[in-house]
Parts: sequence; structure tokens; C-alpha cells
Amino acid sequence: MEFSQKVKNIDCWAPVTALNVHKDYLFAGSGNKLEVWSLKEWPDNRKPILVKWLNCSSSIHGIKTSSTDDGLIVTVNGNRFLSVFNLTNSHTPNCLKLDLIQEAIYFKDWIMTVRLKHDKVFAILSSNSITIFDLRSKQITRKVSSSVQCILYSALIISIDSTENALIASGTVFKQTLIWCLIGESTKLIDTLEGHDGAIFALEYDYNSKKLFTASDDRSIHIWQHNCALLDSSDSWSSGQFTLCHRLFSHTARIWSLITLSGYLFSCGENDEICLWSSDSGKLLFKSNREDASLWCLAASQERQVIYIGSSDSSIRVVSLKDKLTKPNRYLFKFNSTYPKSINYIKSDSSQISLVCVSNDGFCSKLIHIDNQITQGSKVYLGKDFESYCITSIDDGNFIYCASKTGHVKVLEGSSMQEQYSFQAHNGKIFTCLIVDENMLLTSGPKGEIKLWINDQLIDCYQIPPSRHRWISCALYVDNCLIAGDANGHLSVFNGEKTEARQCLANVHSSNGVNDIKFRPSSDLLYSCGREGKVYEYLWNGSSLTKLRLFPLRTDFDWIERILFDNYGNLFLIGFSSTNLIVWQQSDQSILCTIDCGGGHRLWNFNKIDNRFNFCFTKQSELHFVSHSVSAYQTCGPFIKQEFHSNRINCCCLIDYVEPVGLIVTGGEDNNILISEFNTITGTLQVKDCCKGHISAVRAVSSIQNKDGSLLIVSGGGQSQLIVWLLRKRLDRLIISQVANNFLDPNGNTGKRKSWKDLEITNDPKSRYLSINIDKWKANEDIYMITVACSDSNLKLFSLAANEINFIGEVAVSNYCPLVVNRINETFITGSTDGYLHLWNINNQLMIQDSSLESQMKGLNISPNPTFIKIYEQLAHQSGINCISSRQIHDNVWLILSTGDDTILTATLIKLDGNLVNLITQKKLNYIHSSQISVVSIINDVSLITCSIDQRLKLWNYSIDADCKDITINPVSSHLISVADISSAAILTFKSNHFVIITGEGIQILKISE
Repeated sequence: MEFSQKVKNIDCWAPVTALNVHKDYLFAGSGNKLEVWSLKEWPDNRKPILVKWLNCSSSIHGIKTSSTDDGLIVTVNGNRFLSVFNLTNSHTPNCLKLDLIQEAIYFKDWIMTVRLKHDKVFAILSSNSITIFDLRSKQITRKVSSSVQCILYSALIISIDSTENALIASGTVFKQTLIWCLIGESTKLIDTLEGHDGAIFALEYDYNSKKLFTASDDRSIHIWQHNCALLDSSDSWSSGQFTLCHRLFSHTARIWSLITLSGYLFSCGENDEICLWSSDSGKLLFKSNREDASLWCLAASQERQVIYIGSSDSSIRVVSLKDKLTKPNRYLFKFNSTYPKSINYIKSDSSQISLVCVSNDGFCSKLIHIDNQITQGSKVYLGKDFESYCITSIDDGNFIYCASKTGHVKVLEGSSMQEQYSFQAHNGKIFTCLIVDENMLLTSGPKGEIKLWINDQLIDCYQIPPSRHRWISCALYVDNCLIAGDANGHLSVFNGEKTEARQCLANVHSSNGVNDIKFRPSSDLLYSCGREGKVYEYLWNGSSLTKLRLFPLRTDFDWIERILFDNYGNLFLIGFSSTNLIVWQQSDQSILCTIDCGGGHRLWNFNKIDNRFNFCFTKQSELHFVSHSVSAYQTCGPFIKQEFHSNRINCCCLIDYVEPVGLIVTGGEDNNILISEFNTITGTLQVKDCCKGHISAVRAVSSIQNKDGSLLIVSGGGQSQLIVWLLRKRLDRLIISQVANNFLDPNGNTGKRKSWKDLEITNDPKSRYLSINIDKWKANEDIYMITVACSDSNLKLFSLAANEINFIGEVAVSNYCPLVVNRINETFITGSTDGYLHLWNINNQLMIQDSSLESQMKGLNISPNPTFIKIYEQLAHQSGINCISSRQIHDNVWLILSTGDDTILTATLIKLDGNLVNLITQKKLNYIHSSQISVVSIINDVSLITCSIDQRLKLWNYSIDADCKDITINPVSSHLISVADISSAAILTFKSNHFVIITGEGIQILKISE
């Protein structure tokens, strides 16, 4: 048979390590992929308009551009290679061409930086030398070493004069920055800048102020004033002196990149730290630190006054300089002899902001904020019942509902402040007054009374069970049901059938109370927040709630007070951390603004109008108004390119495919699980959701489909933690819920502790789960079997039933750690660090350790004490086995492929009949890669792939003779991979195409077509 498979790159999400801005275009280097983005079309178009794959395995670390009459020259470098392209525009929208001018040139040493001057490329190498390449002759014209021989970690070409002399700054490993120049064929050391306590990682020069910025491994930045008359003339370089102006300290990790913009300096590095400095005073103006991804590179747009940030999570973020420099506007309103007891914003379509304030003397006043002034408008006396205590609420029609301590409610019209009607709602203090649905009012009174009103007509009456804090704190009315959160942290559902709650989710937000609940627009997903600083997600089915999961947050709130959604469905959280109010947005998990107000225990209110946040609070009997505006760069989602895992991806799994979309689950060192959709027609990958819950790195994932089409996903990692997720599809959305979370305690009892039982097995609670397999019990499809390979050298078995994980038993594989577990029919295959393949069947020996499991087993047609028994072992490798792939060849004949650290591909052909295993043949292909092989996968009856740390994907064909006695494996092709440190792979087959999903330091998708 002839094989003509073609391998093509489809998509890649790798760390963004190089950025460059030229007018309306942003160039980005991610792995060996060069992307061109249109800044003019952002945010409407969030896809690159041009993608170029380089024929090398090295990542791109530098991009430079230079305009010419024929277009735009683009140089791309990384490691030791340099490629040159010409970008041309055919004057057709989104029709750019990137033509290769010079194929990859490989220099002797690592390229630190390059700069274009006419038709010459100046390159500084890590050996502190300069090489000049002529694009016309395609020859190296000069190679000159500096007089100081050392290793560089950074370099910068400050200036090139008309005679091709160059002024250079070199950051060395010896804590020094060398200033030297190239004059003809010789070099001259001008100055040595000292003061850092570590290697110099980043350099930047501001040509307007003539300042040099140096960043070091000591986490500091130094600002040097350059006294040079003419930068464009080599005659003045020798006389130019550098004077240290400022030492900047704020970074807590290494600094990777610096960029200047309009007299300000941006710096970024590890721990997701971004700092904004004044280059004149050295003052820190802004700092953002999420302690997540590493930020590798920066680029600035002078026209847009923004910077772009390339990150290890594959994202490209945009940060507006204006946003970071803009301070909130603050205004103060002083009361004469009174103080406010209730404040509420009145909805308005104009720029005028109005506030209703009820003071302790019983007066309701309107405060108007316009033209940077606050004036008092209409004022009305509510009555003696409203003195010293009043709570208010305002509906969409701007009707003001005022509730008193005597149970009386008055309703005012917002514009005229005239009373419309009043009524007696309760015989005692009203604790809560809320608008729950258009003009429907909820009041919560003594003894847990809840009443619903339309105008002054009572609609429904409900009762809260006796508790310490017996009143409602937030509520919504939907589908003729009342969803209410109370001050005890319970979430309840009421309907008109009876006064008691038909459903109660107890203590969802501990005893501090539920602060707010909101539906996502045009959705049946409900969110709740509380004072413990958490947000939970629920599914509403029209009559009851299903708690799905803890909503992932990347910031620490002391408490969360309010949930908001904008017109695009973006989620905002309003809460407090220490003495500050925080506005947080979901789109990039960032804090939009921080306002010092003294804390959330005081009287306050908040509203959002378009891109402006308005906040008012009381402090020392004064009313403070704060207004803060943000740009579209923040509220539209500040990503040019969406984020992915911020650290290495350890595992991936194809969980579902419905043409043309496949669902992919990935787990990584960032403790996160991402659910992504891959479209086989458009070739695009899109992150749909993030699942948080693991306290350590996610090492393995596995999935199985239920009868109803839903999917169970099992994930495992460090700290002996297993989590089971349920994924359901609803229209075009994915609904994800966490159904079980399991840790092993020191006694090996994963259920409730039963001290009177004699436990014979002791598990290591700190062991890591390295590989997972899930399947159904053969006799009962309502119970699932989870098999786990662990770092404590054991193979563990768990059951999953009724949303509960129970530990069944374990067996020691050997004295070595099993790295992978696979399954063929009822037999399990493990590969361990000693190079052996072990085959196991379930047997009945160990004692049951949980009576709930024993009761489940009674319904099965198997005896109740299952564990593993070894039925076969075979030496396959000289060292650890990293991956196993198996395929049924004929009846009981199975092909088992394994790869390991010894760079060998082992093909084992066996005959499996129950507990009887016969070895037919075993063949080894030695040294097929140059480093350890982490992936092997059988594609179909004739093809397989292997992937290695050497960043190569190799395609093979295999054949087995008619008697199933021999196997032949031959190489077909080899392909470069952009993703470093390859860990896992999955294969999606669509018609005659096979899509290979490879993960490691990022994710890459390739298509193999026949």
C-alpha cells in the first residue's frame, strides 16, 4: 500500500514571546508561528489576518519592521536563526502578502537583538559580537567582536549612523551593562554601567529624553541619563556619559521586558506583574499582579497610546496608558445637622447623575451631580415613622419605595418627589425592601415574613424557617417563583402553592449571608455572591435550582456585594478588599478600578452607566461621590488574543465530537481545567469554560458519555485529589457542574470516618495521580469504575455512584511508579518507570472499606471485594514508559505500542483470552527521536504517530501479516512542532482527515490528510 499522508499546521496556542507594532498592524511570535493582527479592526475582528509558519522548531524571540518603497521589511529571529520577509498590501481588505526575502540564516550564537538600516540587518549575538547581513547580496558583510568577551542576556542597538557605525548597549551575566560602539572594523568600549546585583535581562532607550533603562535579575530597574549631543553621529558617542538617576523597586520576580511610551516606562515579568513608572521621577504609578502567567514581551503604539503584552498563557493583552493614569473624580456633599440613612441611584439616560438620600430626620432628598458639582434638589418629609431608620428601593420607572421601622411603606414618584400611595406592609420593622420584577416589591418583616406586592396589593406571602438572621437579603421573581437569598447564607425557592420554601440550598455562602443573585442575560444560569468572597453558579429549570460549581475567580475579595452584567453579557463583581471597593470583570479576570472608601461596613451604593462607574459612600457624616471612567480597551475585553493555560499543559482528552465541532479538555500546572471547542472546518480553537477546584497541578483527565448524552469528566493530580465534572449541552452552551471531589485521608478512607473499623490499607495522602481511566461497571451502568495510576507505586480503584466517589482497593504495581494506565476490554495495562508493561484483571481479595459501597455492590452480579490481579508482565523499555496506545487487530489479538525515555518505540503483539496472555511478537525501533518520547498514538489500521521532547511529530505506517504473527513499522514523514516540552496528544478523525491535538507548553493542532 502506498502512503501519501500530508501533515499541515492548523492552529497553535503557545507562549507569545515577541511583539512589534507598525501603524495599524501588530506582529506576534508564538512558537514558530508569526501572526499579523489588524489593530484597526479590533475588537470587531479577534482573529489574525495573516499567519506564517516558519520552517524551524525554535520559538520567535524578536520581530523588527522597517518601511521601504516596496512595502514593509519584517525580520524575525529566535535562537540562532534570522528570517526576513516583505509585507505588501494589495489594497484589498485583509489581503496582505508576506513574501520570504531571505530564508532562515543560522548564526554561530544566539541572537539577542536586530535592527534594520536600509538594506542591512545588524544583529547582536550572545557572544557580545555584531554581525551585519546585506539583504541585496544575501551575504554577511561584517562580523566584529567587542573588546569585552562575555555572555549576554540582553542587548540593544541604540543608534546606527550613516556610515553603518553602531552604538550598542549589552547586558551581561556579570551584573554590568556595557556601552560600546562599532567603528568600521573595530570596536570601542565607551562605558561600563554597574550597580545591579544580577544579570541584565532587559534594556530600553527613550530617544525623547535620552534615557537608558536597565532591568536585572535583582528585580530592580535603573534609569540612566545619557548625555550625548548627537545620537546619529558616531563622533559624539565617545563623549556621551551615562548618569544613574533612579533605582526602581517593586517587582517580586524577574523582569523580562521594558518599553517606553510618552515619557512613561512599562515593565513586565514573571508572576504576571505589570508596572507603570514615571521615567522622570521614577515613581510607581500603577501595578497589576495576578501571580499567574509570565509576561514575556511588550510593544507600544504611539498613535493609540496603548501597550501590548505577550504572555505565557498564549494571550496578547492591551493596556491603555490613559486608563492607568486616570484617577477617579471625587466630590463631597456635607449635611448640615443630619446624616444619611439610605442612598440609592436614580436611573437616567442622560449624563446627569441623581441620587435619592433619606436622612435621619425623615426627609427624602434628591441630590443631583452635574458639571462637577453636587446640588440638592426636591425634598420631602416622609413622616416620624421614617426618622432614624429607612430603607429604600427604586424600580425601573424611578418610583421610590421607602420602608420604615414600623412596617409602613411609602411610594414616591422620582422626578417630582410626590407621594403616590402608602400602605402598611408588616406589624413591625421592615428589614428588606427590594424590587424583584419590574414593579413587584418584596418586603421582609418580623418573624421571617416575606410579602410580594404590586402597588399596594398583596400578591403572595411566604415564611422563612426560624434562624438567627431571619430576613431576606436579595431576591428575584422568575417563572412565577421567588428565588431568595437570606442573611443566613441560604438560597430558597418559593412558589404560590405554600408558604414554606419548596427548595432550600442551605449555607451556600456560610452564615454571613447571600448578598446578591443575578441571572446571566438570556440564560438560565444564576449566580450568587456572599460575604465570604465567593461566587456560585446554578442552573434554573423553571421551578428549582441545581448548584453547578464554584465560579472561578482570580482575585481575593474579603466580601462580594453585587453582581452586574452589561449589554454584552460580561460579568462584573463589586466587592471589598480591606478598606477598598473593587470593581472586577470576568473577561480578563482583572480589577478595573480600586477606590479607597474605608471598607464595606458603611452606607454605600454603586451604579454603572456605559463605561463609567459611579460610587457613593458615607464617611464621618459626609457623602462622598466617586466617578471613574474606563475605555473600551478594558470593558470590551482587553485581549487581542484569548488566554489559554498559563503554565505547562500535562494532559488532554477528546471528550466529544458532533460534526464539525470537537470538545477538548486540557489540564495543566496552573491547576485549571479548560473546556475548548475545535472546529474542523474553520480550523479554530476557542476556550469555552474554565473549571477550578484542584489545589495542585492537574496531571490526568478521562471522560465517558452517559445515556442522556451528558459527559462525565474525571480529573486527577497532586494531593491525591479526584474531581468528577458533569458537562451538559444546552442549545449552544455548555453547562458544567462539579459532582464529586475526593481526597484520600491518611487512613485511606475517602468517605466518612468510621473509627471503629479496622483499616488494613494505608494510602499516601500526598501521592500524585498520574493517569486515569473511567468506564462503567459491566453489570450496572449506573456505577462507574475509576482506575488511577499513582506516584506511590500503586494502582488504585474507585467507584462513582450517586455523585459519590468511594475507594475500593489498590495493588502495588512494583517497586517502581506507574506512569500510565490504559484499558482493553476488562484488562488494564500499566507502564512504569522500570520499563515493564503490566496487564491486570479485577479479582476479589481486599476487604470493603465503606458500607455504602458494599450496598452498591449487592446489586451487581459480582462479588463485593474487587481488586487487581496481575496476569502478565513484559519488559518493553530500558527506562520509564511515558505513553501506551492499543488497538484490536483481530478477535483476541491486540497491538500495544509504548514509548519511553529510552527513545524507543516498542510494538507488542499479544493474544488475550480472559486471564490468559500469550506474547506473539515484540519489535523495537531504536532511537527514533533525539530525546524522550512522550506520545504514541494509533490513528487507524495503517498509521500511527510519535511525538517527542525534541519537538518533532513523526508519522509512521504499520502493517500486520494475515496470520497476525508479525508487525512491520516504517517511517512516513517528520514534522516540526511549535509546542515545547510535549506531554500528551489526542486525535480527532473527521472523514479522511485526522486532527492531532498536541499539548505541552501550549497546544498545537495539526491535520493529517490522506
